[in-house]
Amino acid sequence: VSWLSYDGALASAAATAGRALQGVVPGVVSYPVEHSGCSVRSVQEAQAVVDCVRELLGREWVPAAGAEPRPLAAEDCIVVAAYNAQVDCVREALIAAGLADSSGAGVRVGTVDKFQGQEAAVVLVSLASSRVDSGRGAGFVLSPNRLNVAVSRGQWQAVIENLMLACCARDGFDVSRAVRLRGKSVTPDAPWSEVSDSELVELISGAGGLLFGGTVWDYVSERRVPAGSLDVLVVDEAGQFSLTNTVAAARAARSVLLLGDPQQLPQVSTGVHPYPVDVSALGWLSDGAAALDPRFGYFLGESWRMDSALCERVSWLSYDGALASAAATAGRALQGVVPGVVSYPVEHSGCSVRSVQEAQAVVDCVRELLGREWVPAAGAEPRPLAAEDCIVVAAYNAQVDCVREALIAAGLADSSGAGVRVGTVDKFQGQEAAVVLVSLASSRVDSGRGAGFVLSPNRLNVAVSRGQW
Repeated sequence: VSWLSYDGALASAAATAGRALQGVVPGVVSYPVEHSGCSVRSVQEAQAVVDCVRELLGREWVPAAGAEPRPLAAEDCIVVAAYNAQVDCVREALIAAGLADSSGAGVRVGTVDKFQGQEAAVVLVSLASSRVDSGRGAGFVLSPNRLNVAVSRGQWQAVIENLMLACCARDGFDVSRAVRLRGKSVTPDAPWSEVSDSELVELISGAGGLLFGGTVWDYVSERRVPAGSLDVLVVDEAGQFSLTNTVAAARAARSVLLLGDPQQLPQVSTGVHPYPVDVSALGWLSDGAAALDPRFGYFLGESWRMDSALCERVSWLSYDGALASAAATAGRALQGVVPGVVSYPVEHSGCSVRSVQEAQAVVDCVRELLGREWVPAAGAEPRPLAAEDCIVVAAYNAQVDCVREALIAAGLADSSGAGVRVGTVDKFQGQEAAVVLVSLASSRVDSGRGAGFVLSPNRLNVAVSRGQW
């Protein structure tokens, strides 16, 4: 999943290491099923699902380190089908085999849209189509976004838990007031309590207050969070969180706090929608303005990362000059290098999404920079600039691979990810380094995904603003 959707940046938490399913190697397993003429429904795949489930049930399952082993049950398995017709086909086969019933007990079956936010020990994915141009086509069936959701049941839970952990770590916070909904699996050593739907409603209505972390699906459910029962709903990364989901979840609270930056990466969308369904919550609120109107909220106008010369470029690119460096950035220095944005032309032709010439230029730049005296903050001890102080942001995954290969060959990185880090804009949003090198790769602006992608102000903003110097 990490390499499919996150350029290798996503890793399992240590808490997942204690799990075990007898006789089954973890990971993604391909299970070819021969059929022809199937478009959105395949009886053959439905039977293959039944066979797989029968093979798995009863095997010893350890859901967490230190947990008691138990037999894998039908409720520990879900089937994600590409089409509703295949959902019905698989459900009928499972009911006929006694592995599910019409009430929804046993093995659960649904589309990607149904299962987003849920998880299970084992997920079986049924694509149903005999050809990639069948049904709604390869762009739908093999969509990386949809495959990511199908394979990675539990991703959003991990994001919420990281935010909850940060809150619980604050001095003076009463962790006894932090709760999550109890799911199929239990987070080991979590500082919060895990409660049922009815217990959550009771806690919300009680005195003393609480901190609850959940997905949009939790906040739209009356049996979990009654309408208007929360004082404040905080939406993280609201510059990427859809307006429709925000409106749906907002029913749960009397006020909503949106945190984010609509001038960075927009919300991820797998379809084409009319305005304003296609925009994020903060994108709609800002209505295209570079800095948020004071009538609607607060623009945090200081950057604690970028030197003033670098910040000035980013400020005029994306914030109408309203962003400035905090005083704390003034004490940094990199020997012999002027801070800011430097253009480094590299001649090549015929390159679309991959440029060996730019990869070599990156190697040359890094070699030129390493070992120079770097002062990361006022009063800090000077030290030589290291490979870990540099990141390379590439426009395309193909260029990420090309640059990484060149850096490894030059001894400036290794296959474990040590040394100079390389990734796309999407990988590095939220990260920083002393020096950032940006590789666009395309010989012409109409190459690859075009100028609208490569020269997108939002993507350039994220790429350039990762740098400190």
